[in-house]
Amino acid sequence: MICSMCKKDKPEKDFNWAKKGEKRQGRCRECCSEYNRQRYAANPDKFKSSVYRYQRENPNAYYLSRLRMAQRNPTKINAHRAVEAALACGALEKPDTCSSCGCNGSLHRIEAHHEDYRKPLDIVWLCTPCHRKADAERRVREGGTAYPACKKVAMLDDSGHVLRAFDSQKEAALFVSRAPNSISQAVKSGGMCAGYRWKSV
Repeated sequence: MICSMCKKDKPEKDFNWAKKGEKRQGRCRECCSEYNRQRYAANPDKFKSSVYRYQRENPNAYYLSRLRMAQRNPTKINAHRAVEAALACGALEKPDTCSSCGCNGSLHRIEAHHEDYRKPLDIVWLCTPCHRKADAERRVREGGTAYPACKKVAMLDDSGHVLRAFDSQKEAALFVSRAPNSISQAVKSGGMCAGYRWKSV
């Protein structure tokens, strides 16, 4: 097939379906990705608001989509997003107490704990301290350490020069008044947090 964008002759499998089993799209997958990246970069706010509006107006469809994604790609973040979508559409209900120690949600936040990210809705509701303990026990069972060593990170400017180094993501997060997981996500994705880029050191 000839791609309508790059004009290259490529195998049919390199083109997404326009109509399942009947017709392929005119652009190859690579060109479709580039086209969508350019559209998003030209107007990111429009696309974000469209996504949020779809999530609000179609909570069940969004939940099923997130559940399929978590089952196909069982990562921590996909499991968490599936739980968030399930709560939003009413497929799950968050209790007011910890199932381990019985403390009330007014004392500690109640969180969803996964023993296996391949089962995104197989969760136990735990308070924050019990959740940290359960995560530590799981890491030990998996052959890791209960509480991994702090990860050192560096704050970078737009040119990639190190502005400041921190002994932990928590220390960095306190410095820029952000949550530690936002620093972690910026390190993993290469994105921005608090106006800076971040990397492990």
